[in-house]
Amino acid sequence: MKTTKMLLLWFATAIFMVGCSKQETVMQEENTIQQENEIEENKEEPEKIWPNLIEEQSFDVTLDGFGEVMFASFLPEDKKDVPEFYLIQEDEKIYHFPNRTESNNTEFQQILAVSFRDFNMDGYDDVILLLEFMEDNAAIRVPYIYLRNNADAMFYLDYPEQTEFQIAEGDSSEDGYYRDLALESFLMNSKELERISDFQESWLEYIEYLDEQKGILSIENQVKIIASQRDTWLGEDKYFDESSAFTLLDMDSDGKLELIVSSFGGTGHYTYSDFYGFDQKNQLVLLHTSFEEGESQPDIMVGQWDVYQNITTEGMQSFFVVQDNLKVSMTEYYIGLSSISLSNNEIIQDPLITKKISYVGENLTEEIEIIDFLGNILSEEEFLLFPDSYYNSLNYTKSSVSLLWTPVNDIWDKSEEEMEEFFLLYYSLDFL
Repeated sequence: MKTTKMLLLWFATAIFMVGCSKQETVMQEENTIQQENEIEENKEEPEKIWPNLIEEQSFDVTLDGFGEVMFASFLPEDKKDVPEFYLIQEDEKIYHFPNRTESNNTEFQQILAVSFRDFNMDGYDDVILLLEFMEDNAAIRVPYIYLRNNADAMFYLDYPEQTEFQIAEGDSSEDGYYRDLALESFLMNSKELERISDFQESWLEYIEYLDEQKGILSIENQVKIIASQRDTWLGEDKYFDESSAFTLLDMDSDGKLELIVSSFGGTGHYTYSDFYGFDQKNQLVLLHTSFEEGESQPDIMVGQWDVYQNITTEGMQSFFVVQDNLKVSMTEYYIGLSSISLSNNEIIQDPLITKKISYVGENLTEEIEIIDFLGNILSEEEFLLFPDSYYNSLNYTKSSVSLLWTPVNDIWDKSEEEMEEFFLLYYSLDFL
């Protein structure tokens, strides 16, 4: 009887152990399946998250205003359409690049290359692409140039007519991008398009092309005209001495040079200057000035001028601060600070502040009187600081320009060809 009970107990225990083993096996299988499902969910490939993503033309990049993002290229649903481009950050599309469809005869084939670099030389990285389409059974290559928005860029102030060629209907963001169809057309008509390096440094050529369309000469051609029209500014009716010198400067940032010829001398330390510019026919002409006849003009023959500038609806406005030192008599001297600017083909002088130094009485006691253009009496400390305080109050930005003054005697006997060579050597685009 005891043996029978032992057998029954052993049999029940065995059944219980088998049941536990099966239950444990089932639980292990369930855990394994759950883990495998989690792994599958976490290792989804990019194309599963982003259908039509072109992985080989999508890149992780750091862009101004957006930080670390993925530039993502997407295939069009239809070959008659064009690819779409986005910036993706933390699995979210945060920016859509502006786009447009090509002609009805084109079919998209592939994106050949993508580059991130400053194309238009404004300090911000742009996005440059080279795409291939089929048109009438022939492969054509099309550059897409996405230029970054830049409120401080002066290009569209200088070339306002170019705004009509902008495509900017993407996400409206001040950190966003736009396409200039005129620029892309220029590249297609003038450049080899085998690779991006064939056209990535074409911005200055594009500017020169626009200038030619507007009748504006290149710097090199302007220099040649100045040399060839030497009789205009070195004619027999002109007076020059050993102090006479000339320089070149674009005073109003319009792409056209001004020629400045100046002489200094006399017992009173007088300066006289002539300013020349290009007219609408690209001829060198003498510019009008607001200088008073017979009065001393600013002593401009120095190597550097301070300039205060501001961008207006009419373009860049520049005021160059110059000084005039005048000996009135043995006991009276005059120092004046003024600005000169170019507006509507006239050189305008605006007085800022004057310092009068007198030596009076038997002991020649020094007396100093400083008055600004509004009639306020100021201290000596305020004299030299006045241009800063005045133009800063008007929101003008201060910088400086360097001037290369060449004695007239250095080129007096040169032929036209020699003068051309001289100008191109010393007044290069790099200097100006």
